[in-house]
Amino acid sequence: MARDKNRENNNEESKKEKRRNPGRLRLEAMAAFLALVLFVLGIFIFGPKITGEGQKEPEPAETETPAPLETEAPPAPTSHVIEYDSEEDEDYVYEDTSEIPEAVYVPEEGSSAVEEEELPLRYDNSVSLSCNAGRGTKVTIGLGRNIEGDGIYLNPSIVDPNELMKDEKYAFLCSASFGSISTTGTPSDKNSSANAGNKYFYLAGRTYDKLVPAGYVSNDSYGVCWYDATQDGQYAGNSADIYIQAIRLSDGVLMDGLKARVEYVETEKTYKLVSLTRSDVLVTGDLDGATRDGLIRGAIAFLNEGNKKLDVTITDDDYFNVRNNIVVEKRMRFCYGRIFDAVGVVRSAGEMSHFTEIYAVHIPHFGYGYFTVYIAELHDVSTYSHVPISDEAADGYAVIGYDALAPFTVDVFNSHLLPDDREAFGVS
Repeated sequence: MARDKNRENNNEESKKEKRRNPGRLRLEAMAAFLALVLFVLGIFIFGPKITGEGQKEPEPAETETPAPLETEAPPAPTSHVIEYDSEEDEDYVYEDTSEIPEAVYVPEEGSSAVEEEELPLRYDNSVSLSCNAGRGTKVTIGLGRNIEGDGIYLNPSIVDPNELMKDEKYAFLCSASFGSISTTGTPSDKNSSANAGNKYFYLAGRTYDKLVPAGYVSNDSYGVCWYDATQDGQYAGNSADIYIQAIRLSDGVLMDGLKARVEYVETEKTYKLVSLTRSDVLVTGDLDGATRDGLIRGAIAFLNEGNKKLDVTITDDDYFNVRNNIVVEKRMRFCYGRIFDAVGVVRSAGEMSHFTEIYAVHIPHFGYGYFTVYIAELHDVSTYSHVPISDEAADGYAVIGYDALAPFTVDVFNSHLLPDDREAFGVS
């Protein structure tokens, strides 16, 4: 009984003490909590060593051999290469020199590309072209051989299937819409020693006795060729039309007119022959038949009535005999460098350069050769001398000039010219 009494007294004292020192109680509680935490950590850390369970021999640590120190390369120069992926620039690499970039052309492997550099002007002579012409003949031009040279070697020839004509000799008169015609040799008569043994000639003057062999022998004796006088291709894209009249020398018959085309290949800086056709407007489609006939009638009427320089008359019978040999061409240039204008004044082709669409009417005249009358549309004549054509079928056209081409000899030519005009034409 007394012990119970004492226990109650002690508890009562303990309660009083707690009420007197609340801070002490909190410290004791915290100490107990820390002791519990330390106990748990000790189990996790030192438990395996104490119990021996799950204990393993420590594996030796891998010893890494320190890599040798890399010696740094000297700083790269500022030059570097930038490659472009666009289709336009995929073959180009530009080098940046921190100054002005310079373009360097890099062709793809296996490609045939070459470095960008100025190519020399070239002429492709590997082409040979043929065309059926008047009176059943066949005309061929071009060398047909891969020979480098200073021009397109025309090397013209004509074949007549008529056995009676096998010994005939022929001449070719050539003029071009662009470029120049060049020949080798000294012009002379077809029967001269220089021309002996030749069948085809280039007509190097206004008369049939101004002939040089037309066939190609070598680059020093090429006969006749076409070339670009500028030698720099500045007229690239302006294809040249070479007009060719084929003439039978025995009687001066105009066999036919032809047109050869030379084109410029800019990527190769090369000229080459691409076509050969008959040059008459009915073949080229430049005029219909009625208008063509009207131009012919107008040209004959002018020669008989309007021309003041040439002593010539073309009768109806003359026309009937030569009508199938008349050639009407549309061209950009006159046949020669000097012509009579519509009122009979000798003009240079330069003075008449205003005209770029000319109709040349070639009219054969037995015993003489043939005349050429130049015609243009009225709206194009401007202030130049002209004579309108009165033929209804050729309404809107006018004669702007005329010429006398290729008579047999200078004497025959002079017989149709007034003395004052012979020197102007260079045939006195």
